[in-house]
Amino acid sequence: MQAEATAAPRAQRGSLRALRGILPYVWPKERPDLKRTVAISLILMLFAKLVTVSMPFTYKWATDGLVAATGAQQATAPALSWIIGAPIVATLLYGITRIAIVVLSQSREGF
Repeated sequence: MQAEATAAPRAQRGSLRALRGILPYVWPKERPDLKRTVAISLILMLFAKLVTVSMPFTYKWATDGLVAATGAQQATAPALSWIIGAPIVATLLYGITRIAIVVLSQSREGF
């Protein structure tokens, strides 16, 4: 039981030691260009994650808007253009979001 209790802090110390060992290579004091690249990559990674997480919500909002436009009932003549246009808009939003995910991922990996 006591061996397990001391193993966890020892593993954490080893991880921190490893992190301190690679820190000069990831964030060198004399290389502002590398620091800038790391910062931009981190920002792009976070933005890509935000887009990835928001994509299902965007799709949900588009489909909820389609249901709200029809009042969850049979379509009438004035709502017909919305019934036809909403799936197209939802598909376009989905496509734009997927393209943004790919572009941001490629940008992050390119830096």
